[in-house]
Amino acid sequence: MTPSAHGITIQLRARRKVVPCPDCGEPTSRIHSRYSRTLADLPWHGTAVRLQVETRRLFCPAPQCGRRIFAERLSETADRYARRTRRLDLLLYRVALVLGGEAGSRLSRDLSVGVSPDTLLRRIRAATLPNAASRVRVLGVDEWAQRKGRDYGTVLVDLERRRIVDLLPDRSADSFAAWLESHPGVEVITRDRSGVYSEGARRGAPAAVQVANRWHLIRNLTAAVERALLGKSALLREAAASLASPPAREPVRIQSRPSSRAERAKASRRQARLRRYEEICALHRSGMSKRQIARAVGLSRQTVTRWLSSGSFPERQERPPMGSILAPYYAYLERRFSAGCHNAAKLWREIRAQGYEGGATLVRDYVRGLRKGLPRQGEPLIRRLSARRVAWWLVARESELTAEERAYVASLSRRCSEVRLIRFLAHEFRRMLSERDPQALGPWLEAARRSLLRRFAHGIHVDVAAVRAAIALPWSNGPVEGEVNRLKTIKRQMYGRAGFDLLRQRVLRAA
Repeated sequence: MTPSAHGITIQLRARRKVVPCPDCGEPTSRIHSRYSRTLADLPWHGTAVRLQVETRRLFCPAPQCGRRIFAERLSETADRYARRTRRLDLLLYRVALVLGGEAGSRLSRDLSVGVSPDTLLRRIRAATLPNAASRVRVLGVDEWAQRKGRDYGTVLVDLERRRIVDLLPDRSADSFAAWLESHPGVEVITRDRSGVYSEGARRGAPAAVQVANRWHLIRNLTAAVERALLGKSALLREAAASLASPPAREPVRIQSRPSSRAERAKASRRQARLRRYEEICALHRSGMSKRQIARAVGLSRQTVTRWLSSGSFPERQERPPMGSILAPYYAYLERRFSAGCHNAAKLWREIRAQGYEGGATLVRDYVRGLRKGLPRQGEPLIRRLSARRVAWWLVARESELTAEERAYVASLSRRCSEVRLIRFLAHEFRRMLSERDPQALGPWLEAARRSLLRRFAHGIHVDVAAVRAAIALPWSNGPVEGEVNRLKTIKRQMYGRAGFDLLRQRVLRAA
């Protein structure tokens, strides 16, 4: 053993008396010559270790063997031509799988076996991939983004073993069908509502049962309820207004003041949106399709659809007022102010003793408003009234809503029979999924076709076999979504080096 500034070097010598030929296996002890191999090994107490092994070249005694001279193999210690021992190579491989190139290289330096990021990535690429799913019975399929909005791939998950079995470089029915044909035996396929995977499963595994993902069904239902509410903006505001708390005192007349620059800019933006809305309506009346209108005015087709469905100019939602930490003390401050205490500092000290943790500025501003006789307007119980938010409330169970949200839903249902029917159908659909009641699907479809959810009902009818299987069977795409999140984590660790081949190696190996 020889210590140096670079670590410790250990001299070793091969001592086997008989060595087999690597080609024919004939044992021999005839030595041709000797040479030295240097191998990096695992560190010792934070010190780099190198093995200097004196090994031999030998003659093969078999006359029929094509190899006359061969080098002695160290098969249990290192591979041919290797500069590292097997155990050090395994350590670096595991570091590369978990951390990737850059982070793995930094850790290797701390471990006193410093290697470059490219060396770690080459080590991953050199590994042999495991056999992709020798036998998968229940398969989950979903998409994953290589570059969001541009390039997508497909992830395949064995739902019984809860692990990824393969990645496909694209999102197409052809590649999915080809994978299924090369891996027979799949009996159940869970998927989202995408027609791409439905078609691929039908072509690649026609005997397999397709199961629609229950989470996507609830999401599609909520989107259908939102579309149904787009033309009922006035009804949503009316239901909210009926639940607003009354003002603390009678409002006073405030003299109008000139509009500020921000208000003038806001009015100008509203006029521009109004002109665009009128242009969209005119193009729609002329017979143009929504896709053509979207191209003509430079908006997305979803925005054009939403504006046309609203029935009137869609005003922008006002930003909801932020809650104040002073709000619980409004009543006390007004009572003390009415009793003659107009000193803001004294009032601040009094409410601080009651638990108020804010500063004196809020109290001073509020008392200034009381001195001027300004009213404190009542705050609405429901602060935000978008169709999307109300759609979630209509689909949600009673136990999932707050008291204010339940009051709003009840007020809205009393005012519109169509909303009452939508709410009943949404709850019935969720009941079917949670209680596994596929027999109720037929009557539900008949009722939904006569409501504002007819488009959603048509989509369910087209994919009715998969939806019925989703209700009856326990399988879901939830584990697939979790594996997609793990895939994203690995991809983001790799910065700009996340090529498909390298990413596939890491995802399939780092199970």
